[in-house]
Amino acid sequence: MNTECPECRGTTWINTIVNGRKKCIRCQCYVNSQKERLLKAARIPDRYTGCSIGNFETGGNPILIKITDRIRQFVEFFPGDRKGLLLMGPMGVGKTHLSVGIIHYLIEDKNVSCLFYDFRELLNDIRSTYDRDSQLTERAVIQPLLTAELLVLDELGAEKTTHWVLDVLMYILNYRYNRMGITIITTNYPDESGIHKSGLDETLADRIGIRLRSRLHEMCQKILFEGEDYRMNRRAEAFHKGIRSRLKRRSED
Repeated sequence: MNTECPECRGTTWINTIVNGRKKCIRCQCYVNSQKERLLKAARIPDRYTGCSIGNFETGGNPILIKITDRIRQFVEFFPGDRKGLLLMGPMGVGKTHLSVGIIHYLIEDKNVSCLFYDFRELLNDIRSTYDRDSQLTERAVIQPLLTAELLVLDELGAEKTTHWVLDVLMYILNYRYNRMGITIITTNYPDESGIHKSGLDETLADRIGIRLRSRLHEMCQKILFEGEDYRMNRRAEAFHKGIRSRLKRRSED
């Protein structure tokens, strides 16, 4: 089957008229293929592929409404001042959802190269390169995190801190900081001491060290999430909806 674009006939360029003048521009088929390539390279987890800023449910929570507005401003003015975001808050409030929503927007609207990595998965991928049978090197795993225009590092602090973990993280963040790479970090750990809403009694600085926390302060604007567990509420809603549906069918029978 011939899949050649009928508009550009495979050249990826088309002639058009802009403001009364002839101009050669990229064909939409090329633009779409670039977006598909960027989405594939972004490594968005299957569970979050449908997440966008537009379908994030705030539940009427004024804090989440305000946060969503700030996220929209971030993507609209990207790269802006080249500062990233540090999304802090308890589990299930939508930090990962909005991070993936940012990736979708920037790829679809601005053709920005983005990369999503769960911090624990990153460390496991790096460790796997130490296996003598591995076809990858540590450099090959880390390189995409250094060069992506936008890096989302999810669940920072989830891995127990060791000198090796701190060295890996400091290298990645320092590299991006020095080259003004824009980074989004999500974490369940707070800045304040005391038991957190998630039941965590450690701060982010406890998990990654004061030096790294200071670096994030320079790189990112902090956005503090507050709200009920987003995922738990959706599961409860689906559960009760199922019960109501079954009761209705019984009453109709």
